[in-house]
Amino acid sequence: RQKVIDDIFKGTATVATSNMTPALTDWYTTDGVAAYTYDVAKANSLLDEAGWAAGSDGIREKDGQKLSFTCTTISGDQARRPEAEVVQQYLKAVGIDMQLEEAPVSGILEGLRSGDMQASLFNWTYGGDNADPDATQTLGTDGSNNFSRYSNARVDELLASGLSEPDKAKRQAAYAEIQQIVADEVPFLFMMFWDIYALFNTRVQGLPDTALTSDPVYLMANEWWIAQ
Repeated sequence: RQKVIDDIFKGTATVATSNMTPALTDWYTTDGVAAYTYDVAKANSLLDEAGWAAGSDGIREKDGQKLSFTCTTISGDQARRPEAEVVQQYLKAVGIDMQLEEAPVSGILEGLRSGDMQASLFNWTYGGDNADPDATQTLGTDGSNNFSRYSNARVDELLASGLSEPDKAKRQAAYAEIQQIVADEVPFLFMMFWDIYALFNTRVQGLPDTALTSDPVYLMANEWWIAQ
């Protein structure tokens, strides 16, 4: 993942550890969160142990089924398509066949929500939207954007607690445990969190020193002025 960041995104991203973005410094943690490195030997060992044996074409098989799936990227996307092509090579190195196809965003969202799409390389926020750590809609059992159909009773309990608990320290503990569980169970693969840049002419004054996301900055446009 770091190589993908370095080669494709020119270093403008951070390797993901779990569902929470490191930009949310009050809620993000790596304490007790399982980390996964690029390890071909271990991947091969785990696949062998699970009964997936390499076929004559190098693709693994089990009970007559090929270890093959289709990953859908956004039509014409010049960032994710190269990313998917690199990942395709990494997976093939351990005998996994990932086919690639493209579809419009609307089609991908429909397929993910209905469960008809096998996989997609897609950007989505799993806790951290508008600086709020809640991930009920993406990690909750009945979440409307729970694309992987993930269901964990303890995570549901922690999500509910995080929404109702007024004590910040207790909320932090709840979201820290969620990150630990998600990293351990791996209901989906998190690649990276992008660094997003909003560019302004140097004459624009009154901008904040930092911003979590760029969109809210424009709500402050009444506070800007143009230097002469």
